[in-house]
Amino acid sequence: MDSLTSSISDKLKQEIKSEFLRIKIKDRRATLRHNSSSLQYAHAMFQISTELDIINNVREDFSLLIDTLVNDEDIFTFFISNFIDIKTKVKVLNKVYKDKIEVEVLNLISILLERNLINLLEDTIYEYERLSAEFYNIYKVKVSTAKKIDDIIQLENAIVNLIGHDIEMTVTEDESLISGIVVNIGGTIYDYSIKNELSNLKKLLLDCDISDITENIVS
Repeated sequence: MDSLTSSISDKLKQEIKSEFLRIKIKDRRATLRHNSSSLQYAHAMFQISTELDIINNVREDFSLLIDTLVNDEDIFTFFISNFIDIKTKVKVLNKVYKDKIEVEVLNLISILLERNLINLLEDTIYEYERLSAEFYNIYKVKVSTAKKIDDIIQLENAIVNLIGHDIEMTVTEDESLISGIVVNIGGTIYDYSIKNELSNLKKLLLDCDISDITENIVS
C-alpha cells in the first residue's frame, strides 16, 4: 500500500469513526429528550422562573453550566461517579457556584445529585431552552462556519426574512467544515458545507457495489 492510499484509508477510517460517534451521541440525546423525568424538572423549573420573573437569568445560568460542567468530561465524570458520595458532590457544587447562579438553579442541581439523576441535567436544560424560546416566540438558531463571518447582522436578517420569525442566533467557527456553512433552525439542520458533500460522497462510495463500478468502467 503506497503512502497516498494509506493516508486516504486512515482518513476514511477516522471520518467513519467520527460519524459513528456523532450518531451515538445524537441517539443518546434523542432518548434523553423523551425522558419524562427531565421534562418534568424542566417544566417545574420554567414555572418557578416565570413566577419569579427570572427566565433569562436561569437561561444564562444554564448556559454557564453547559460550558463549565456538562461539556467538561472530567468534571461531569466527577458528578456522575458512584464512588463519590452525594454530600461531597453537593459541597463542591455549592462551593463553586454559590452566589454565581440563581438559588433555584443550584437547588435543582442538588436535587438531581441527591436523586442520582444528574445525567438528566443536559436534557432538562434543553427542554427549558425550548420552553423559553416558545414563551418569547423566538426561534433558536445555531450557525457553524468554516471561517469568520464578516457581516453577522446581514446573515441574521436573511434568516429572519427566510423563516418570518424572530430568532436568537449563535455563531461558532468550525474548521472541520472546510468551507461553507451549517444552519440549525429549531433542530432542523441545513448543511451547505464541503465536509457534508465529502461525507455524502463517502456514503455513496460505501453503499456502491464494487462489481457494478467495475462493470461500468469496463463497459
